[in-house]
Amino acid sequence: MQRQWVDTPEYNKDLVYRFYDLAFNEQRLSDAAYEFMTAECMEHDPICGDGTPGFLISLGNFLRKYPNQWSNVLRVIGEGETVFLHSHLELGGEHTDMAIADFFRIDAGKIDEHWDNVEYMPGKTTNVDRMFDGPRVPLPLSKEEVARNKAIVTDFLTAIFAGPVAELPAVVSKACRADFVQHGSAYGDGAEAFSDGLAQIRSELDPVRKGDFKLARIIGDGSFVVAQTFVPYAENEDEDRSGRGTINIFHLDEQGLIAHHWETIQIHPSETKHGNSVWDNGR
Repeated sequence: MQRQWVDTPEYNKDLVYRFYDLAFNEQRLSDAAYEFMTAECMEHDPICGDGTPGFLISLGNFLRKYPNQWSNVLRVIGEGETVFLHSHLELGGEHTDMAIADFFRIDAGKIDEHWDNVEYMPGKTTNVDRMFDGPRVPLPLSKEEVARNKAIVTDFLTAIFAGPVAELPAVVSKACRADFVQHGSAYGDGAEAFSDGLAQIRSELDPVRKGDFKLARIIGDGSFVVAQTFVPYAENEDEDRSGRGTINIFHLDEQGLIAHHWETIQIHPSETKHGNSVWDNGR
């Protein structure tokens, strides 16, 4: 029996979670596609095809390669028609696990568009905290507080990707709590190590970037804010890459200070299988 569609963020979050569990953990791909996806679902993952045919082929190949994989969904965050999932994908055996960050856009009770970042987990992160630890459930906030937090994160990301490098320590110190916890694998723990890591990233990124960073999408759900950014690279005939995509997850306290940060980073290829960009809105 077809479930009745209800246009609320909580319904959309539950819909995406059920889709993910059915597809990855139960491995019932056709059922997942039929029940939860539009036939024309637009794909932005660079190596997957468009629509349900592309989904069935791409994920089918993945599951045949990793039949013992298991997806642990850790955070489900949603606002309006957009849902975000943060997952730990265990591939089994000696394979390296993955951190997965997915955005889904829902249209009339079906998944109609998808973006993601996939990052292989390093053998050991540079900080003392695991990549997936920390709060999982959003604390309830008013609409005004959620809007405030989204504005804080927007300003923070703009400053760290587009502002003067010399101001990074002050930017991070102002935005983060004194006991800020870092979960991103590229940084040490604490605010000082965060600003040092960002300075290192900028030193590598600025010489090869082409144009300003793009804040592709940002959503807020209670105490969580999730943002997808993209920094385009200059063309290089020797390297197949279009830019650096990052999906950042922030958990803010009641004063609007950043208490926790997670991220996934992916260098995207110059061409995608489907011809769509990795960060644009397709519709």
